Amino acid sequence: MSGMSHHIINGLTKELSHLPKVGIVVVSYFIYLPLSFLIYSTSGLENATFPVLGPVANNLRVALQVIMAFVMALGWINLWSPASGMVPVALGLADVDYVKFFKGTWPILAIMFIVAILLLIIGSYLPMLSKLITC
Repeated sequence: MSGMSHHIINGLTKELSHLPKVGIVVVSYFIYLPLSFLIYSTSGLENATFPVLGPVANNLRVALQVIMAFVMALGWINLWSPASGMVPVALGLADVDYVKFFKGTWPILAIMFIVAILLLIIGSYLPMLSKLITC
C-alpha cells in the first residue's frame, strides 16, 4: 500500500471511531446501495471499495458487519434493478413490463429494505452479546 492509502485509511478510521458500531454498519449499507446500482459487478464493486473500506472496517472491528451490509445492499438492488441479468429475462418471459413489475413489488421491496436494516442492527449487537454470555 502507498503512503496515501495509509493516510486515507487512518483518517477515515479516526473520523469514524466516534460513531457507534451500529451507525457505521448502517452508514456502510447506505453507501453500498448507490454503489451497487452504479457498479453492477459484484467483484468490481468489491475491488473498488474493499481496498479502502476493508481496512477501515477492520480497524473499527466491524469488518464482518460491513461485509454483510455489502451483501445485503447488493442483493436488494439485484431484486429490482433493470441492470440485473435475471429481472429483464424473467419479465420478458412473463410478458410483464418493468413499470407494472415495480408498481406491484415496491411494497415488498420496502419491507425487505427495512428488514435488512433491522438485521444489520441486530447483527451489529451479536458480537457484544456473545461476549456477555461467555463472561
